[in-house]
Amino acid sequence: MTEWPKARRALDTPARWLAVSGTLAAPWLFGATDAWVYLALSLWIGIGALLWLIGQAAYGRLRDLACPPAAILLFALGLFVMLQALPLPWEWVERLAPLQGRLWRDAQVAASAILGRPPLDTAPSLGEAPALSVSPAATWDSLWLFLTYAAVFVIAGETIREWRPLRRLAVLLVCSGFVMAVIALVHRFSGSREIFWFRAPRHGGDVFGPFSNRNHFAAHMNLLFGVALGLFLSSRLVRETMAWTNWRDRLAWLSTRNAGRIVLSGFALVLMAGAVCASLSRGAMVGLAAAILFFAALAALRWRRAGGLGVTAALAGLAVAAAALWLGGLRLAGRLGTLTDLARNPLEDFRLIVSLDTLRLFRTSPWFGCGFGAFHHAFPMFQSPGLQFRWLHAHNDWAQLFAEGGLVGAGLFLAALGFWLRAVLRGMDKAPRVAQLMTWGLLTGLTALAIHSVADYSLHKPANALFMSLLAGLALAAARLQGFPTPSASKPKPDSPAGRVLYRLVAIAMAAVVAVSLLVNARALRGELALARLFYWQKAEAKSPPPAAAQALTMALTEAETIRAAGNRNADGLTDAAALFLNWGLREDLDRRLRIRLAETSVVLAWDAVRAAPSDYTAWLWLARGLMAFSQVDAADTALERARTLASHPGEVRLFLPPERPPDPE
Repeated sequence: MTEWPKARRALDTPARWLAVSGTLAAPWLFGATDAWVYLALSLWIGIGALLWLIGQAAYGRLRDLACPPAAILLFALGLFVMLQALPLPWEWVERLAPLQGRLWRDAQVAASAILGRPPLDTAPSLGEAPALSVSPAATWDSLWLFLTYAAVFVIAGETIREWRPLRRLAVLLVCSGFVMAVIALVHRFSGSREIFWFRAPRHGGDVFGPFSNRNHFAAHMNLLFGVALGLFLSSRLVRETMAWTNWRDRLAWLSTRNAGRIVLSGFALVLMAGAVCASLSRGAMVGLAAAILFFAALAALRWRRAGGLGVTAALAGLAVAAAALWLGGLRLAGRLGTLTDLARNPLEDFRLIVSLDTLRLFRTSPWFGCGFGAFHHAFPMFQSPGLQFRWLHAHNDWAQLFAEGGLVGAGLFLAALGFWLRAVLRGMDKAPRVAQLMTWGLLTGLTALAIHSVADYSLHKPANALFMSLLAGLALAAARLQGFPTPSASKPKPDSPAGRVLYRLVAIAMAAVVAVSLLVNARALRGELALARLFYWQKAEAKSPPPAAAQALTMALTEAETIRAAGNRNADGLTDAAALFLNWGLREDLDRRLRIRLAETSVVLAWDAVRAAPSDYTAWLWLARGLMAFSQVDAADTALERARTLASHPGEVRLFLPPERPPDPE
């Protein structure tokens, strides 16, 4: 093995375990869906990235990287996301992205008609310069998440240089997944609607395991299934059985202790696949089955003489099918039967309709997209279903990639993906058999997720995106184990002096970017924690008698001040908070002065939401409602008209909802 400086090892090892521990904790923290959770994890993983970059600046070489083209393309993609969020001259935006230019100009006109009146007489303006993104704040958040995912991928692929740490890490992931699958199945069959029996998702959902949606849990299990499959196939005991060609030896082996060990290790594999089937996620089941069949066929072609591999694959397939029937039962057959109805009437499926609407959004900004992370702030303008549905994502990660990134962003990502896959497949040709088998398993899980992403948005859950990045890095590390030969082997040619200096300067620049992002995330985390506490005070107020309820509302006002002081630009959270404060302000059982403060806070938070996402009709709508509460009729009409302009169904955008009609007497 190539000797590395001890100082670099001292930096690489903690960097790897910071990245792995953050990724491992993400699904257990309710899928890392809440903003405060993924911001905290980004800080944790960012520290690991900073350590790794310091090691690169001191000792790194471009030739040490596993896949330099993919790293360069990911770097370029990060710069592109930053370009989407940066303010640009009006002429540039109107020429490069006409939709964004029109939206920003109309928003400026509406803002100038609203500002200067109480309670917005001291509010900051909307901004003087537009951006390529319809919501720069959401795109900045996506940039921090992208840096976190890229850090996990690079650290996993660059710091693992031996088989033992790779196998140890795979065992850790499989153990975590096994426990998660057991708890999820017990929870599912218990009938509870709360995550881990105690946490109800704020926006509801079909809870399964630590996720608020069974499809996202199934996607996570598919990834873990790939790790378990790679670990199982690369096991020494399994590799020994693959070499046997005599059936008599195989039957005799079944009575040995080693056979029992393999059964126990394979049980985790079967349980994870069974958990996918128990979730009844059609996309996940189809993706897993297609990935298994595809890679089984490739493995059969690659290792024609390894007859034991075919036997092992057949036995594994039977075990998975038995687990599926056991855990899914008749409900599984009924769920898969709906695929025939979908094939006969595809246009009756909301997911396909939304995917087509997403492509319409892509056609309006084909080169630069609407901005990463800004999909749901622009989609209502193209939404075919009624506005009673709020589509945060396209239910098709690939279509959303093109809608948000355009041809430039999607092209950079797909090119990086292609170079990564080429590096993995080329590396497998020279890798030892144990590394090849591990890589096949990891690629199976990643392929299942890629197929599933055609019909869902699992990759927009931070826990799944982190695991995908980790598995992609592990696949690269496994395929390039031969790149670190014994000391007697020839050493690679060193970089040129100029190239080495340039590489280290880039590492220093990236370390500076990561350090700045840590500071920005720390400030954003403060605001998101205040937002989370605000919703806690909402629950406390609903369960408290009048005196204690008033105290809870006072604490909620304090949290609102913290949210604004931290510069929170989470448009969705600000809109929810504005709606909450306005509903409190309209209550007649509260003190008049408290009601005024609550209503004023609602208007200010709604304006902050408009500044964060000026293309989102919901922010303008709640601003109009808050202004109407202060009898600012003209300003409220302006905001309401702006909201209706930004919705594909303007007739459904009403200032106040009509009272519910009482049920007809029988």
